[in-house]
Amino acid sequence: SYGPAAEKTVVLVPAFLTNYVEGLAEATGFDTETINYTLGLFMCYPLGIVMNMLPYGKLKHVFSFLLGAFLLQFTIGKQWVHQMITSLACYAMFVFFPRKLSKTVVPVFLMTYI
Repeated sequence: SYGPAAEKTVVLVPAFLTNYVEGLAEATGFDTETINYTLGLFMCYPLGIVMNMLPYGKLKHVFSFLLGAFLLQFTIGKQWVHQMITSLACYAMFVFFPRKLSKTVVPVFLMTYI
């Protein structure tokens, strides 16, 4: 199983936040994954306002990348690796394959990866 190796890739979520969510899940009776997903959804609104106030350019791109990676790691944990693998593989297919081939190969790859 790749679980222990994948767990080491979750680097953007601080330990205090993980501990807080575990305590919140225990207090409310919900599982940790549900709390993570809900909090991630609620974090999108204020962070979207912050992103909207940033000037266009590199700063906005870096903020968007880091925020997206953080939210992905926070909401789905070690499963974020699958999102990265499929995204990079599809991007490579679109870059290297002709359009007529990639429009068929990419959906087939995604359905077989599932």
